[in-house]
Amino acid sequence: MNRTKIEWCDYTWNPITGCERLCDFDKDGKPDCYAVKQAIRFGRSFKPTFHPDRLDEILKLKAPTERDNQMRKPWIAKAYPENWLIFPCSIADIFAPWTKAEWRLEVLAKMESCPTKHIFQLLTHSPENLIGYRQNPDNFWIGISIHSQSDVEKVGYLRDVEAGVRFISIEPMLEQIDLNDVVDAVDWVIVGQLTKAKRWPIQPRWIEALLNFARGYNIPLFIKDNVGWSKKIQEFPVSQN
Repeated sequence: MNRTKIEWCDYTWNPITGCERLCDFDKDGKPDCYAVKQAIRFGRSFKPTFHPDRLDEILKLKAPTERDNQMRKPWIAKAYPENWLIFPCSIADIFAPWTKAEWRLEVLAKMESCPTKHIFQLLTHSPENLIGYRQNPDNFWIGISIHSQSDVEKVGYLRDVEAGVRFISIEPMLEQIDLNDVVDAVDWVIVGQLTKAKRWPIQPRWIEALLNFARGYNIPLFIKDNVGWSKKIQEFPVSQN
């Protein structure tokens, strides 16, 4: 497990690594995903791989202490002083079609059996594969990655998912996005630019529209620092743990 600079979680945990999506937003033939770039840079394979030796890492992590909370990201420690926020498979996609079902089941079972009730934030580009995983413990947060208005329809898959929090991550945000048609499926929204890239700058009116949506429906909004928004808005959903 690794402490992470990702602003909305404490740790990443990667019992599954690798991805076949290789996102190429500007269609230049080169992947834009930071994890793929890192693999290429260091000559590592990005083939989907299961690491069973990493499964028990979460069992060693105890609940945050007062000292831990003094050293955590303050906005997370304030919202969740009794829970670590963990992003499983941060450099993979646990629900992707190329992730083997047996790997997925082992990871989810380990999360559910963990004696310390961490909050696990699961994020996918393949929500159609959530159908077989509709019932989840309340410390499982299930999210969908979207980038453009054409992606919004797939957020509807969250309507049939039982989880502590259902969320969407708009990163990178490539255009203004209207979420009014899927408001009943969303408990939390994260927005950001492409990691470590200066392309596709987010227009202020896109954030203003998203902020108006969030305020209108009382949905917490987390704006990542890379957006460059004038006011720090890093809201979390109310804890159900």
